[in-house]
Amino acid sequence: MFHHFLMIWVGSEGDATTWKLQSIPSISRQEECDKTFIPANMIEHWSNDVPECPPGTKHCVGIFSRSSTEDYSWLMTLLTSEYFTDNIHEVKPCYISNYGFQRFINDLSQCTFGILYHTKNRGRVNITDVIDSMYDEELDYLQMMLGQDNVIVVIDDLEDSSDQEKARILENQPSIGRLASDLFLISHKDKTDKMRLVALLKNIKLFSPHGEK
Repeated sequence: MFHHFLMIWVGSEGDATTWKLQSIPSISRQEECDKTFIPANMIEHWSNDVPECPPGTKHCVGIFSRSSTEDYSWLMTLLTSEYFTDNIHEVKPCYISNYGFQRFINDLSQCTFGILYHTKNRGRVNITDVIDSMYDEELDYLQMMLGQDNVIVVIDDLEDSSDQEKARILENQPSIGRLASDLFLISHKDKTDKMRLVALLKNIKLFSPHGEK
């Protein structure tokens, strides 16, 4: 991941002015689109001050994606069902576009748990670390603002959802494992079995009965 560097004024003493070289994550997509600027000190605050939710907290779960809500309506239906009412009070669809980075940040600030959703129906499994990856910056910000434990990645509409395929994706796109607590692969066949999906999602620490995987 590339970084930008800014000279930040931090104070003065006598006639001397003190500046600090501040590194911030690349915001290349934002610069190409709507020129949104996030102050470096705000990014540093997010990185060092991720809030911890006490046990028993009901979460606002954001589903972040470039896909339409129709693609993951099954996931929203499942998360708002009786199986997860003890853990979730709201499921919020959060659309990611090239011209709405500020909206993405606003949506993210309202959530306590984030799901980065991608469907292979878009053509490829290109989350991060590959040519034309779709979510490099977004996954970074999810981790910075929510903490790794409160972020997962879901890849939908696969032919193969095996552990071997999961390991292959994590090897080729290592940022997923570094920034998210887990990667969930969902096949067409998986979505025909509701209880299989419930059991799969119950493996998430947030949704497990005793807060453990």
